[in-house]
Amino acid sequence: MNNTEIQDLLNLPDPDSAPRIAIAVNSPASAHADIPEKTSSIDVWSPLQELSGVVKLTSRVPLTIEHIQITFEGESRVHTQSVRKDDQRRTITRKSTYKFLTQSLDLDDFEISNDTRAEVYVYSSPFRFIISKWATPRSGSAPRQCLSLPPTFRHGPTLTDDAGATSYAQPQIEYNLKVVAALTDSQATEGTIKLRQQLEIPIRPAPEVFPPCDTGDWLNDFIVKQSHPFRASTFSFQKYTMVVAAQEPAPVMMVDDHPFGTTEVTIRFNVTASISNADTQGLVALLQRISFRIIPGLRAKTFYSTRPFPKLPAQSILTANDPHRLHDQVLKLEQVNRSLTSWRLMESNAVPSSDERCTLGSTVGHKTRPTKTRPTQEVVWQSSISFTVKVSSDITPTFCSAIAARQYSLIILLEATGISVGKFVLEVPIQLVSAPTASNQPQSIELGDGPFDASEPDHFQLDEATWKTAWDDPPPKYM
Repeated sequence: MNNTEIQDLLNLPDPDSAPRIAIAVNSPASAHADIPEKTSSIDVWSPLQELSGVVKLTSRVPLTIEHIQITFEGESRVHTQSVRKDDQRRTITRKSTYKFLTQSLDLDDFEISNDTRAEVYVYSSPFRFIISKWATPRSGSAPRQCLSLPPTFRHGPTLTDDAGATSYAQPQIEYNLKVVAALTDSQATEGTIKLRQQLEIPIRPAPEVFPPCDTGDWLNDFIVKQSHPFRASTFSFQKYTMVVAAQEPAPVMMVDDHPFGTTEVTIRFNVTASISNADTQGLVALLQRISFRIIPGLRAKTFYSTRPFPKLPAQSILTANDPHRLHDQVLKLEQVNRSLTSWRLMESNAVPSSDERCTLGSTVGHKTRPTKTRPTQEVVWQSSISFTVKVSSDITPTFCSAIAARQYSLIILLEATGISVGKFVLEVPIQLVSAPTASNQPQSIELGDGPFDASEPDHFQLDEATWKTAWDDPPPKYM
């Protein structure tokens, strides 16, 4: 079985006689003996998976072990900056560490051996954890929707403390095995010797699908319906209304050995006109000419805070006086063109074009156009189009923890051809989910020989110039 072993010499006056401590961890076990789990020099674990190995002490003299404890810990470290109220030329930097997982084990069964070639005594004890599926924060300090174990994750600029031993990001989520040993040796003159060692353990997210988002509870975050008036031509007196709507699609499943995850998105169209003066033949001919250029974008919202979130993170918690922050990014996706060739005729009396549970209107750069219930009879034509969203599998899946969360939404820009109507901009929630493997255990990610890097891929960092290639405005804020 392959082992990953880290050894550090303690900074003691006599390094030749100083005891050493090391942690050796076993590679993630496969459910099938003939299928190796390890695909690179970096192992990655998942919740509910076994984390096991051996703790070793080596010394040139016999040791008396008083106490050794190994702990598996998960913590989120965040830094934020804000402008001072009394002097806006100066900023205040706040740092916070939040421990959301602690699993401990006392080691008291040591096997003692003597390495005659190296002339050292070796004390070894096995350990075994089952990685928890849930975070275990302080009672009542995190929303119940944010208790799943988050993945190893680092985002935003990194800040190091004065000692250079601890780093903070926006956020930085990290897991470590930590060993603390208290012992004496036969030549000890200063009493108990304390040794410390730690080893980072990369964790990937569990394959968990959340219930569909109720957009009525997120009035500032999504636009699921929008309407614009239009005419057949500049000189036409006949006025029509087009309503465009979309809902949360099925989750995107992120599979390790596939470069992309996909899902299908459906957009629905309603065109309404008054029966009293509708030109049915002209409208039918007009509808057959309509097509759309669809420009989608994947919006990543990284919420982070120096205090636990009071509720499931949303843009409504972002205020000037609270410590909650948001990193907003958009990844441009593949554009498609679709024609509305199939329409269905429906008739109704006083059809309301608004929905009190959805945001009806435009985003940045457009005025909101709420529609009123029309007392006259209307004719309604309905149609729909679908397109495939393809997302790179190296993007961090959806997760939520006490002081850090990653959410996604799909921004859909629609440009019509065949009629003169304004642009439609919709934004609907979407989930990115880590798919389980055949053995119901996660495979290792190919990361090369260097240290584990949980940062976003380079292609996810988009600047303003990239935005302007597809959109005229930056990501909509709705605030």
